[in-house]
Amino acid sequence: MELQWERKQIPCMRALVREVQNQEQTQEVHLGDDLPDIGRIICGWGQGVIRGKQWQADGMTVSGGVMAWILYAPEDGSVPRCVEAWLPFHMKWNFTAGDRDGVIRVDVKVRSVDARVLSARKMMARATVSVWAEALEPMRVDVYPPVDASPDVQLLMRTYPVSVPAEAGEKMFLVDEDVELNGPKPQKIISCSLRPNLTEQKVVGGKAIFRGECLIHLVYFDEEARVRSAELPVSFAQYADLDRDYDKEAGVTAIMAVSSLEPELLDGAVRIKCGLVAQYVVLDKHMLELAQDAYSTTNQLTAEFTDLEMPVVLDRRSELLRLNQSAPGECYQAVDAWAFWEQPVIRRNGIRVDAEMLGMVQVLCLDEAGQYSAVSIRCSHQWSLEAGEGSDLAVQGIPQSLPSVSYDGTNIHVSLPMEVETITTAWEQFPMITGLQLGQGKQPDPARPSMILRRAGTDTLWNIAKQYGSTVDAIKKANGLEDHHVQGQILLIPVP
Repeated sequence: MELQWERKQIPCMRALVREVQNQEQTQEVHLGDDLPDIGRIICGWGQGVIRGKQWQADGMTVSGGVMAWILYAPEDGSVPRCVEAWLPFHMKWNFTAGDRDGVIRVDVKVRSVDARVLSARKMMARATVSVWAEALEPMRVDVYPPVDASPDVQLLMRTYPVSVPAEAGEKMFLVDEDVELNGPKPQKIISCSLRPNLTEQKVVGGKAIFRGECLIHLVYFDEEARVRSAELPVSFAQYADLDRDYDKEAGVTAIMAVSSLEPELLDGAVRIKCGLVAQYVVLDKHMLELAQDAYSTTNQLTAEFTDLEMPVVLDRRSELLRLNQSAPGECYQAVDAWAFWEQPVIRRNGIRVDAEMLGMVQVLCLDEAGQYSAVSIRCSHQWSLEAGEGSDLAVQGIPQSLPSVSYDGTNIHVSLPMEVETITTAWEQFPMITGLQLGQGKQPDPARPSMILRRAGTDTLWNIAKQYGSTVDAIKKANGLEDHHVQGQILLIPVP
C-alpha cells in the first residue's frame, strides 16, 4: 500500500551570475566657440546612469554611461570653465539561461573621471566604471510533507527555518522637485550627481515599500564666478506590486540605480528631475517540515529518499564604517569634496572572507592666490567575516554623506561614513522522504521479550526505537523522559 503524500512547490530565485566588470571609456571633447582656450585641467565629476538591461539566451547585457563634467583653468587666466561629456559603456555577462526570462540587477559605481589636454581647443575625457551585475532566474522547488500516515508508521520529522529569495523585480519612478539653496545664489551648474539612499524597505502584504532620499551633490558658480558646492536631500516614497501576498516575516532588499538626471537652475533654487530604479528581491521565510526517516512497527516499509536543494539566505547584515585618510597637500580653503568608489573586493580562504572597500576622495582646493587645484586621496577599509564554503556574498557599499575635510597646514584629512550591506546565500541540501510503500506484515518473534534493558551509549532515541521496533513515545513513557537526551542512560525499551 502506498501512503499519500502532498506535493508543495516553493517559488524562489537562483543566481546564474553575480560578477563585477570594470571598463574604461574615453571621449574627445571639443570646446564651444564661447569658451576660452584650455590652460590646465583642474578636476572632474561623474554620474553613472543605466540606460538598458537585456536578458538573452546566452547571457545578459547592460548599457549605460557616465555623465562627466570637467573643470579647467583657461589659458588667459580667467575664471574656471566647465565642459560636459557623455561616455557610454556596454557590458555583457555570459551564462546559460533557462526556459524563462529572469531579472537583472545592477549597481554602477564611477571609479574616476579625469581628462588630459590634446590641444588648446580639445581635451580627452576619461571615465572608469565598476559594474556589479546579478542575473536571477525564477524556479520552483518541490517539498513533500506527509498528509495521511498510518498509525503504525513512525516518521522522523525535522523543521528548518529558512529565508528564500522568493521573487525579484524593479520599480521605475521619477523624482521631480524644486530644492531651495541656502547661501550664494547659483548662476551656472558645473556638475550635478546624486546618491539614492534607502532609509526603509519592507514588505506589507502584496507590496514592497521603499522610502529614502536622493542626496544631490551640486557644484556651481555663484554670482561672483566662484565655485561652490552643496548637498541637497530630496525624499521619495514608492511601492511595487508583488506577485502575491506575504506575511509579516518577509523582507526585501533593493539596489538603487539612476536612469536619468536633469538639473535646471531656477531663481534661487534648483529643479531636480531624475529617474530612479529600485531593483528588489523579496526574502520570504519558510518553516520546512520534512520527513527524513521512517519505519513501521508492524509492516515492512520502503521509503523513497531525495535531497531538497534550494537557494537560501544564510545571513544579512548592515554596518556603518567610517573611513579616514590623509595626504600631503596645500589647501587654503576646501571648496568641494567628492568620493569615487569601486565595487568591494572579496577574497576567500575557506570560511574566512576578507573584504576591502577601495575609493578615492577628490578635494577641490582654493589657495591664497585664488587659484583652484584638486588633490586626490586614496582610501580603503578592510574587514573580515566568516561564511560557509560554497556560499556566495553580495556586498554593497554606499557613502552616507559628502566627505568631511580638514587641513593642518601640511596634510589634508578626509573622513567618510559608509554603510555596507552583506547578504550571504548558498545552495542548501535537506534530506527528505518523497514517498512510502507499506509491504507485508512482520511476523512476531515468540521468544522476544516484551521489555528490553540496554544502555543508550551515543545512539539517539530514534535509532534505538527503530532498531527494536518500538516507538519514541513508548520509550519516553517507560523511562519518564521529558526530552530526547538519552546518551549514556540505561533504558527500558517496550517491544510490541
